This record gives sequence, structure tokens and C-alpha cells, in this order.
Amino acid sequence: MVYCNHATIRHVSRFQALPGVTSRILEAVRARRADLIFIYRHPLDSLLTNWVWWRAYLRNKNLATVISTVYKNTGDLCADLEKNFPEFESFAKGDPAFFATSLGPRFLSFPEFVEET
Repeated sequence: MVYCNHATIRHVSRFQALPGVTSRILEAVRARRADLIFIYRHPLDSLLTNWVWWRAYLRNKNLATVISTVYKNTGDLCADLEKNFPEFESFAKGDPAFFATSLGPRFLSFPEFVEET
């Protein structure tokens, strides 16, 4: 079994495999029918990356955005983060208003993301 995707264990989240799917994968691992390799990223790295990605997706429906395509350097990212901190804070809290322009469940809040990790 090869499964390469984002998945959640407890919370429903947009563009992530549902907890039920993850549960079946983990059952296969426990039954030794599958092996599991978990790639860990620091939650703050994921928070910043996802904030940049979600802004691009909600504004332009761009699925291919990464931090390096939006910002030339760390200073530019920090300046944008400082300028748009209320928006970043809304995203980090999982505020449904941040995702209001797009149908479906919201993305994980930062506390939920940390719990999933």
C-alpha cells in the first residue's frame, strides 16, 4: 500500500484525507499489512506555509503556490506577515470567516494542527 497525501486523525479538514481513511490506514499498519513512514514538519513551518498557500488558493484558485514563489526572501515574508497579522491570526485560529469565499470545511486551526501532529 502506498498512500501519499495529507491526512488527519481527529479533525475534518479541507484537502486532507478524512479521519476514517486515516483510521483504515493505521489498521492496516497494526495488522502488518502495510508499513508507515510519517514525514514530520515543524508546526510553525506548516502554519506559515499553509497560510501562504491558502491565501493564494482562496484569492486565485492557485494550487501550486509555495512560499518561495511568493516571497523573494525571509524579510519579505516577515514584512507581509506583520502587515497582515490580523488575517494570519484569523487563519491560525481556524476562523470560518477566513475560508468564507470557498465551499467546504475549513482548514485546521493551529491548535488542531499541533494536536494532529
